[in-house]
Amino acid sequence: MATVLDRYDPNAAGIVRSWTNFCASTLAVVQLRNGLTGWTVPNFRDEAAGIYSRVGAALAAGDEPALRRLTTRSCFSAMSTSLKERARGERHRWDALDVAASIKQVRIGHHVSAPERRFAQITASIDAKLVWTINDSRGARVGGVGSKASPWGTSDYWVFERCISEAVEAPAWRLKERLTIAEPEAE
Repeated sequence: MATVLDRYDPNAAGIVRSWTNFCASTLAVVQLRNGLTGWTVPNFRDEAAGIYSRVGAALAAGDEPALRRLTTRSCFSAMSTSLKERARGERHRWDALDVAASIKQVRIGHHVSAPERRFAQITASIDAKLVWTINDSRGARVGGVGSKASPWGTSDYWVFERCISEAVEAPAWRLKERLTIAEPEAE
């Protein structure tokens, strides 16, 4: 799927918008529970937290094969570009601690050119404590956030995608996109 079906916005207000989002997500969750053997909300939350940790570690290590498995084509392209822009000899390390995922929105769609190819997209809020270090070629720390004694707290919104059509492709949840959420304007 080329795009995010319905971009989640935690700042969207209104009873109608909230009710519509709730109904659409509930219907999609029921379809996933009926269509994917063993799929449950708690299992997905654990899987999303695991993918978050593995994507961060693969990105830090510059592990393109792992990133290709964990992300969609469009997401991999952006991450691959960021790897190529790193300073020569720079080493990154990513340790995700206390990762928790919470489902915010679930959508099911299909390719316009191939309606039989159905996909599910789940937007999850990811809260984690991180230790991310960047060292130069001599081993000196030149960037990053947090430490073991004082990890950096972060909250992100990630969209995960999976093919749910039978026998179309290997089913696996993959990172589709990291959403950039605008801060609400002060009143």
